[in-house]
Amino acid sequence: MGDDTHTADALIRDLAEAGTRDSDGTFTLSPEATRDQAQEFALPDPLAALPMLVRAGIARGAPEVRIRRGPARLDLTFEGEPLTREQLEQVHVPLLSRREDGAGAGRFELAVALVTLEHRAGAEVRVRGGGATLRLQTDGTVTVRRRFNTKTRTEIRIRVPEDATLSNRLTLRHPDQQRWLAERLQYAEQPILVDGTRVSRGFDEPDLVDNESGSD
Repeated sequence: MGDDTHTADALIRDLAEAGTRDSDGTFTLSPEATRDQAQEFALPDPLAALPMLVRAGIARGAPEVRIRRGPARLDLTFEGEPLTREQLEQVHVPLLSRREDGAGAGRFELAVALVTLEHRAGAEVRVRGGGATLRLQTDGTVTVRRRFNTKTRTEIRIRVPEDATLSNRLTLRHPDQQRWLAERLQYAEQPILVDGTRVSRGFDEPDLVDNESGSD
């Protein structure tokens, strides 16, 4: 426990060198520096970022999560507690501390998914929250722009790289990838929809994955 605390403190000290202090005394860590330090949390498989994004949505109170596939991109949307501008500006910080409650719920899962997409897939990601839009560019640039709206919807767009194999995996173009995702999300109580088709069933519905394989 002591070693973990020491490591976290050392990381924060390193990040502080690239941070800024606001007029009210609040210290803001550099998004780029935090992003670079957070890459050690990236999951080995880029596809694993998708269940993490779904978990983030459910943690923020989403009644359902919708995934839509398009040419070289994947869109994921959900209602629930919107991400604030401050949370998007510090989107990778929860990886340094997992203490979350209330409005902070789901931020750890979101951060893990984002660093995985960035560092394992080289994907460009846009996250639209309640008051701002976060863009993670393939060149490492992190930008957050203010949005004036009162929507409670979070919209995440993943633009996948030109590599055809990786593009097909992240956009679930292959039946094996669709099944992989369905197997990991089938027990969610909330509806998880991929192109309008529900892949989750909770614990009381018939096994969707088995039914699909039996209908072939």
